[in-house]
Amino acid sequence: GAPARATGRFPAHHVLTAAVSEPGIPDPRESTLRVEGDGLWGTRVAVPSLDLAVAVVVPARDGLWLVDPSQARIEPGRATNGDTAHTLHLEGTPATRIGGTPELEAWIAHAHVGIAALHLGLAQGALGLTATYVRERHQFGRPIGSFQAVSQRIADAWIDAAAIDVVV
Repeated sequence: GAPARATGRFPAHHVLTAAVSEPGIPDPRESTLRVEGDGLWGTRVAVPSLDLAVAVVVPARDGLWLVDPSQARIEPGRATNGDTAHTLHLEGTPATRIGGTPELEAWIAHAHVGIAALHLGLAQGALGLTATYVRERHQFGRPIGSFQAVSQRIADAWIDAAAIDVVV
């Protein structure tokens, strides 16, 4: 939401989101989103918190666009973790350009850091769950974490999570 906040139109308490994922296209710079006049045409999937958002940042080949979700067609959906993850259908939806290619590139770089931080949290959470499990699960009268092969694998996982932390 930072590019949208930079416009000065949205206070900190407003929910902003981004519609990044396009079916079959992993990179927003390869987007098939069409701009016709002041309207956008295309579909974005897995848009988080779209039901709460007052604005959506939509990356496209030529920059960043801002959309009012109440002006678009929204298809409700859920992510595998139970969070909302709607589909956003832009069908000539009014949009405001809030940045060109340089802003898009900066936004993508920041998004990559955010995604890396998310993966770090997932890895740390999985490591915590695994550590608890190998302490509590017993086999042959002792915790499975006391077995050399298990403890080595846990150590490898800890090193992997620490490496992700350093990169983030």
